[in-house]
Amino acid sequence: MKKNLIVFIACSVIFLSACNFSLAADVTPPPGVQHPALPSTQPQQISGPLYPIVAPDPTTGKAIYAEKCSPCHGKLGWVMAIGQPACPIRFAPIGTADLARNATPAQWYMVVTQGNLERFMPPFPSLNDRQRWDVIAYAFTLSEPAGSIEQGKQTLPGKLRQLPWRNR
Repeated sequence: MKKNLIVFIACSVIFLSACNFSLAADVTPPPGVQHPALPSTQPQQISGPLYPIVAPDPTTGKAIYAEKCSPCHGKLGWVMAIGQPACPIRFAPIGTADLARNATPAQWYMVVTQGNLERFMPPFPSLNDRQRWDVIAYAFTLSEPAGSIEQGKQTLPGKLRQLPWRNR
């Protein structure tokens, strides 16, 4: 009987010592206590507007694209296969007309700003808003057939002169 009581007490002590009866988490902090900031799990906020403030410059964007984008997307934006030296995944073929037709510049701006880590696309905080719009403008030119941009530049000024509101 005495042996059973000792075993029971020993088991109870072991069981109770494993429990934590601390009320430390329930103590109200004194007024004016500064709590450390917790890391945010929210996506990065977009730093600029979803439209360019000034017209983007695809010529400037071409140099940015060559440095930041072409290692993964390729020189013409058509790379879709694994095996690029710097990139271990399949990338969006941004130079194809199908992809460009279904995208908006605002969507691409968000991807360049925030990245898409599920597809190994990093954000580019090193680029300012103007540079982001410039590289997006250049990326959209990759999906145009050769010569169509030049044809548009030549045609547009004549078309603008023919608009009825220009003759008033």
